[in-house]
Amino acid sequence: MDNSLSKQILLVIIGIALLIVAVVGVSYAITVSDISTNKVRIVTDSSNMGIDMNNTLPMSDSEGILSNKVFDFCTLATVEKNSIVRYEVALEKILSDNNLDDGEVRIYLEKLNSNGYVSTDITKIPSSFIADWNSSLTPDGSMILYYGAFSNDSSDDKEMSECFRLRMWISEDTVIGSSPKEFKTRVNIYS
Repeated sequence: MDNSLSKQILLVIIGIALLIVAVVGVSYAITVSDISTNKVRIVTDSSNMGIDMNNTLPMSDSEGILSNKVFDFCTLATVEKNSIVRYEVALEKILSDNNLDDGEVRIYLEKLNSNGYVSTDITKIPSSFIADWNSSLTPDGSMILYYGAFSNDSSDDKEMSECFRLRMWISEDTVIGSSPKEFKTRVNIYS
């Protein structure tokens, strides 16, 4: 009787040990998959949360491109080995009671490369807010500023980033009335 009891105790101990190993293994797998999801996120300087266009006068495109009112941000992703992550940088308009018209605001995005900031394909020429885009990533009503892709052809996961500078100003053709107007936006990354 003692022999069968010790066999049962041994089997219970082995069963509990296997159960603990299985739970730890599953927990580790879930944690690893959460870390490497190939999602692109935005990183900003916390002191610079956007462009303040209060008390701003209309200006020409040549002045706006050189304006020191900028919003600097970076896109950042942990890209899994042998994969490509496509993403879009988009500008979402935040509606208020006293919005400037889309045509009264000029938008210009630059990308940082080894030579400094350079214009991007979509905003080579400053443009008004254009919400007429057809995209599977960016929701309707937003303006796509940049199409990007992080390509990792190595055998290890890689941290990848690209940095941008956004400028916005009031178009020189805008007539400033007596009532205050505003134009609020939010930069979003879709992947």
